[in-house]
Amino acid sequence: MVVGTNLIRKPVYIVKRIICALCVAVMFVSCYRDSSDLWAERMPYVGTNAPQFQLLAHDSTKIEFENLTKRTVLYFLSDEATSTDSSSLCVFKNFKAEIDSLNTEIFIVTSESPTANEQIRQKYGVPFTFLSDADKTVCNDYGVLEDDDSIHTALFILDESGKVHAVFPVF
Repeated sequence: MVVGTNLIRKPVYIVKRIICALCVAVMFVSCYRDSSDLWAERMPYVGTNAPQFQLLAHDSTKIEFENLTKRTVLYFLSDEATSTDSSSLCVFKNFKAEIDSLNTEIFIVTSESPTANEQIRQKYGVPFTFLSDADKTVCNDYGVLEDDDSIHTALFILDESGKVHAVFPVF
């Protein structure tokens, strides 16, 4: 009976090893960057103070970094995603209750005007605040401004003290 048990365990072990190897391969491929992705090197590092900002919201109210008291998510939305792809916006919308329970505020940063941001917000039914960075100064400060002056999609989580807690560039 002991021999039979070992025979069952060995294939399970091999399957687990194969799954682990596949996961490592997928992570390697998804994290691969070439020289055109050097913009990501300009992003603030985890544990550093986040760059401060003052931006206009979709309703034309001024949002100032120094007045943020909650954990904050800054989601920089690329120019292409703003006009064509709503899937990333819908992810946030679908998890609003969970996000609210975490005492977290989400800001979606675009290069659009406050009026255009309000239209995007209404079109996709996104219940979060859109911030307008028309001159792309904040995008540059957060390292998401590419060499061709377009915005690269990235997500930053800032803690209550204003430090960068996590960075998720989308390659």
